[in-house]
Amino acid sequence: MDNIHEIRGEYWVQGGYIDFADGDVGDRNHEGIALDAVFGSHLDDLSSLAEDLVDEEILEPGDYDLDSYGEVDHEKFQRVMMNITDALQDEKELDQESANRYVREHLGCDEETFGILQGQGDARIYMMKREGWIAVRSNNVELFGYNADRQKEVARSIRDVLHEEHGDEQELDPSQVELSIGDFQSMKSWNTTLQELEQPQVAAQQASPITTTYNKPMPVPTKDTEENKYSQPVPSKPNPWNSAWKQSGLGTDMWRGTSESITF
Repeated sequence: MDNIHEIRGEYWVQGGYIDFADGDVGDRNHEGIALDAVFGSHLDDLSSLAEDLVDEEILEPGDYDLDSYGEVDHEKFQRVMMNITDALQDEKELDQESANRYVREHLGCDEETFGILQGQGDARIYMMKREGWIAVRSNNVELFGYNADRQKEVARSIRDVLHEEHGDEQELDPSQVELSIGDFQSMKSWNTTLQELEQPQVAAQQASPITTTYNKPMPVPTKDTEENKYSQPVPSKPNPWNSAWKQSGLGTDMWRGTSESITF
């Protein structure tokens, strides 16, 4: 029997819009959608930079068109960016740090964003932090920052997801919708119910540090793995930018769920 108080799927909530994000049954997971958002916002800038450098005879002519009919090719993006930095080092005699800074300034992004584009950091937490996205994975909710307004937003999001999955909410008892919330800003997690979230005060004090007890390390998904065969893989080869990248903010492994692991 269908339990109307349980969430079965995985979703991103983006400003009230629900995006299905279950890589086990769909073509993209939380990570793939987050990466698409970060890379997609810089496609035109990187293509334009490549074309300018070709005109200046700094970069060899090639295929630098990154618009793939609405799809975002993360690997091609990183390959083009690598070609550009290599050319800048060879032709302009820049060191790696200066070449990276040259590209970053032309893309108009800060170091944290540039790190995501290089394959460092984690796009999921980045989108939670920068854009306020909320990750829903079954009855687990993850976000960056929590206050009374965010509490209301989470409550509305859970209502929307339950309606998406189960339809009519007339029989829904919010006290029976049990949730686990994790805040990546405070690094705290706590249990609550939809009923508590819909109260005027901030529900369920954040008393418990987030640990890794619920998240055993999982292999990085690739196109060959069955669980996420349609998800965009995270590059697993060592990246030559690693030595220059200084990761800011958080620093532990704490992503819960069935289809993805998270390390930051």
